[in-house]
Amino acid sequence: MHGTMLLFQPGHNVPTVREFSDQLPTLEELQLAIGGHLEQVPGLKTIAYGGVVMNCTALCNEDGKLKGLPMNDLATMIWTQALRRGGHDTLQPLDWLQPLDWLVGPVVVLFGDKEFMSEL
Repeated sequence: MHGTMLLFQPGHNVPTVREFSDQLPTLEELQLAIGGHLEQVPGLKTIAYGGVVMNCTALCNEDGKLKGLPMNDLATMIWTQALRRGGHDTLQPLDWLQPLDWLVGPVVVLFGDKEFMSEL
């Protein structure tokens, strides 16, 4: 089993990368990374990483907007790209400067081999 966790922090241009072998991140590790209760990011099911598009699961803080957490520009961009790949409406029409929706606070994206993904 092998997997990767990308942690996208607001205001950062690159994610923190953590590799996993023979184990999954624990619920506590994921909650600590995003600072609260987990919510799956709808539609963020693929990510382009290392020149390859792969399936993923993305998590954010379910109360992030209520808590006033800062906008996460990079994670929102990744989300928009995933929605476009999935054939869904995008979060930002081409003629608008502000997105229709956005991600806030830390966002975790998990991907890996079949065994890792099936255990999530």
